[in-house]
This record gives sequence, C-alpha cells and structure tokens, in this order.
Amino acid sequence: MEGRDFGTTDGPNAPEVVIVSQRLAREQYSGESAVGQTLAIGDPRDRTTATIVGVVGDVKFEGLTGASAEHSSTEHPQVYQALRQSGNRRRFMVLQGAGDPASLTNSARQTLLRVDRNLPVSIFTMESIVAQNALPWSMSTILLGVLGAAALLLASLGIYGVMAYSVVQRRREIGVRMAMGASQAVIRKTFIREGLRLSAIGIGVGIVLALVASNLLRAALYGVGRFDPVTFGGVLVLFIGVAVLASLLPAIRASRVEPITALRYE
Repeated sequence: MEGRDFGTTDGPNAPEVVIVSQRLAREQYSGESAVGQTLAIGDPRDRTTATIVGVVGDVKFEGLTGASAEHSSTEHPQVYQALRQSGNRRRFMVLQGAGDPASLTNSARQTLLRVDRNLPVSIFTMESIVAQNALPWSMSTILLGVLGAAALLLASLGIYGVMAYSVVQRRREIGVRMAMGASQAVIRKTFIREGLRLSAIGIGVGIVLALVASNLLRAALYGVGRFDPVTFGGVLVLFIGVAVLASLLPAIRASRVEPITALRYE
C-alpha cells in the first residue's frame, strides 16, 4: 500500500528493515507516513531498531471472526521481517496451484526435503485450515439446528392440538353452520383463518424475543448479524407454512362432520 517490498539487499549484514500493517501505521504514525520511521522490535530485554520500508493491508490471522485486523479487537498490529534477517527458525510457505490442492503435496514435500532431508515438514490445505477454525461454529450450528427442529416439532404439535380441541368444542356450531348451508370449503377456510391468526400472534411474540435473544447468541453466530433479514424472513415463511399445515388437518376433519351428528354432540 505504501513503500517497497523486501529485496535481495535486505540480508543478514544489512540494516534491519520491516514492513508493517496498515493498522500499526495508523495507530503509531497517525497523520504522517510510516515509511522511513524507526521501530523498536525484538525481545523487550534486548531491543533492536528497524526501519519501516513498507505498509501492507490488514489480514485475518487469529481465526475467522472479525472483518479484518482493522475492525476486530482480537487482532493486533503486525510487523513483518525479511526472512534473511529474522532469527525465527520456523517457516511458513503458501503455495497456489490449479486443480486439486492435494496434488501439490508430494512435489512440495520432495522439493523441501531436497534442501535438507532432516527438515520437519507439515503440509495442510487451506480448506482444512479454514474447516478447523470453523469447527466451533459448525458444532454450534448443528446443536442449534437440532434444538430448533425440536422446537418446531413442539410448536407444530401445539398448534395442531389447539385446533383439534377447537373442532371438538365447536361441533354443534359446525353442525348449525352446515345445516344452514355452509359448505365444506367455508368450514375449512374458517379454521385455517383462525389457525393463522393464533400463529401470527405467536410468531410476532417470537420475533420480538428473537431480537432480544440475538445479543446473547451473537457469540455462537458467524457470518450472521444480530438482525439478518434472510434468516428472519426464512423462519417467518417456515412457521407460516407450518401453521397452514397444522391447521389444515383439523379443518378437513371439521368439514367432514355430518350436520346431524354435530347437532346431537354434547
């Protein structure tokens, strides 16, 4: 973003140079360029100084949360050293290739071992690294999905139970309606309409409680905001569909009641 990259002249005998992240440059040198500034690096008990020669963008390096180091309180400003000037013996390399990433594994390992057959080499695909970091959210999603399915089943049974009980309690009314000429379609629409009205009240209360509870569930969510219109809209459509289905069976049952039988029912 500013300055230069490391070069062949940045060797062990050359003056130490570093590249810093945009967040570090902004926090430490607000209002002025970080390139050319001197930065203290190394162990606190044995500090050395290095000259900043470049600024690069912020990146994710502590998991998947946070948009970037710029917006996440868990991320930290970064300092990059030239490999030939760094005393750290641990190295990371990133390889990009066409096709299946696993096809690069053997050739990459053999290439590194030709440099030194005693090198401890570990190779991972980026997909496996991302999957490992996403595991806590995957487990939370499965758990919440199971609990949500159980809640949906209980809600459906509750709606059906209420509607079925309403049919039994109103059999005389149904008989009178049908004796007066009400068709089966009218009876069905009546009970479906009542089921939807009851469900609408429950869904409205549930949405309000979900908005309140979303703050508590924020730690278990990844990539979903506290108010995600797709999520809330999908759940709304799902519950309306469940309400229709849960009301349909009692409605069909009510419409099949014989008027004489309904009028005799006590």
